[in-house]
Amino acid sequence: MGKQVKARAHTWYEVDYNTGTIKFLRRFCPRCGSVMAYHKVPVPRWHCGKCNYTIFEVQQKPAEKAAAKAAKKPSGS
Repeated sequence: MGKQVKARAHTWYEVDYNTGTIKFLRRFCPRCGSVMAYHKVPVPRWHCGKCNYTIFEVQQKPAEKAAAKAAKKPSGS
C-alpha cells in the first residue's frame, strides 16, 4: 500500500466562530493564482511550485531588531 499522508488543508484556514468569518492564511501567487508555500530555511520566503515565483521576506539585522524593541518598550512610569 501507499504511504499515508495527513490532511493539512484544515490548517490553511482560520475560523472566527463569533463573527462567522473564515480567513485564508496562505498567499496566492500574483503570477498564476496558485497557492504559495511558505519556507523558513535557509531564507524566509513564499514560493509558488507551479511557476517558480518567489517572494523573499525582508529580514531585520540584529541591531535593527534591538532598536525596534527599545522603541516599543515603555519609557518608565
